[in-house]
Amino acid sequence: MRIAILISYFAPFIHAHGRDFDCPDGQDESETILVGRGESYSLAFNPTKKSTCKIIYQPLTNDPTSCKTGLRFTCSTFRLPNKDAKKCSQGAKLATSARNRPYCKSFKPIIETQGQKPLKLKFSSTKKANALCEVECKDEVVPTEPKSDLIIRINTTTWAPTMYGPWSDERLSAFEFNITENAGSAAIGFSPCYDCPIAYQLKLTDDTADNAQILVDGTVVQSRTMSGILSSDYETSVRIQTIPMPKGQFTFIADVFPNGTTAGNRIEFTTAEDTIPFGITYAVFGDQSVSPASYAFRDVDRLPKVFPIADCREGLNTGFTASDADDSLIVSPLVIEEPKSVNNVDPNQQWCIVSKEEPCNYGNCAMRALNRNHIESEDEGIIRNIGTCKYIKADPATIDPEQNGAVTMTDDLSVATKFDIVKAPNTEISQIRFKKNQFVLAYEGTDFLTGLGPVVAKFGNSTFPLASCFKPYNFLSNVLANEL
Repeated sequence: MRIAILISYFAPFIHAHGRDFDCPDGQDESETILVGRGESYSLAFNPTKKSTCKIIYQPLTNDPTSCKTGLRFTCSTFRLPNKDAKKCSQGAKLATSARNRPYCKSFKPIIETQGQKPLKLKFSSTKKANALCEVECKDEVVPTEPKSDLIIRINTTTWAPTMYGPWSDERLSAFEFNITENAGSAAIGFSPCYDCPIAYQLKLTDDTADNAQILVDGTVVQSRTMSGILSSDYETSVRIQTIPMPKGQFTFIADVFPNGTTAGNRIEFTTAEDTIPFGITYAVFGDQSVSPASYAFRDVDRLPKVFPIADCREGLNTGFTASDADDSLIVSPLVIEEPKSVNNVDPNQQWCIVSKEEPCNYGNCAMRALNRNHIESEDEGIIRNIGTCKYIKADPATIDPEQNGAVTMTDDLSVATKFDIVKAPNTEISQIRFKKNQFVLAYEGTDFLTGLGPVVAKFGNSTFPLASCFKPYNFLSNVLANEL
């Protein structure tokens, strides 16, 4: 997001949030701009005559997107003519709350504040000058799946479904789409294979009762009445979340947002235990029981940079967790009750693989120096935790099967372990190996039976596969990219 801003120096009278700003030429302006996490705003100062531009950048507080670590201010262009290079007393200048001496000439400022302290700026000039700057919150937003520029638009024909995919081979997903033109009904579902029956489906109608229904294998299993959810006069947004559960259970959650509303109507259903689960390999729009409609959604890149590392067994929903109390690494339940994106996962359960192209500087890790590591292949690298900003360090196991290697978290990049993520062909078995694939990260003893416990290192060729099966949980989400 690029947003330019204007702010008042000591007594602001306008409060703005989220817009670009060009300082007016020949005027004395003041404004305050609130800056939240993940936001950046540009400021242009291009006077041709006497001008003053006073600005306060204030970190946003008491909000889910509060800026907690401080602001960063930089300038890509900075030409403020001044005959006094030392004190900047004879010409254009930039005064700031960060230091007593102003900035002028071509000496570009680089300013960082700490915490929620405001940054006060005052540009002034009596003639032509030129500055283009940007302020941003230093809090780094953990990236979800990279946004795709591809908007998929699907128009269903009369009484016939349209299949899109492949959608996802993971049953943990969040899928957001819009319904535009419709004749009083619409449907979205998932099928485990191409041109197969629909396994899970949400059906919407403009009926007066039970107009939102969840169907499993063609049978209505949940229904509720929602007001004004479909109309030919406005657009309806729908978010569907799918969550695999233990013993074959599967949770299907749908939130419906008619006509631009932000408070959704929710309907959800969880299948019974010990039922055979269906896959969600393909998305299916419409069916023989609903009228033609137009759907739109943003496609996603299926290679997220940050992800949980989970036990391979779907529905167990446990994964690597870095401890805040010490340097231990354990397997514990994943926090994925609302899997709208990876940002909803506990940061101590978010992981990133360091490479030459990806230093994994997300969350608070952005403030910590990182000497980039030389990685030879895409799947090999040091594994960094986003919550603690520490790296996994694994010691080799001994020949004695009872003597496991210790696995801990470390701040020291030089002693962190390089890993390979190895997948067995035609199976769901995935292992995290190191030291030329001799050793694997695994559960200790029989902890794999519960999917909970400390992580240790073992010899790979003598370790039970289910005791060492961990995978990047690349669940699919386009929820943060729904600008249709």
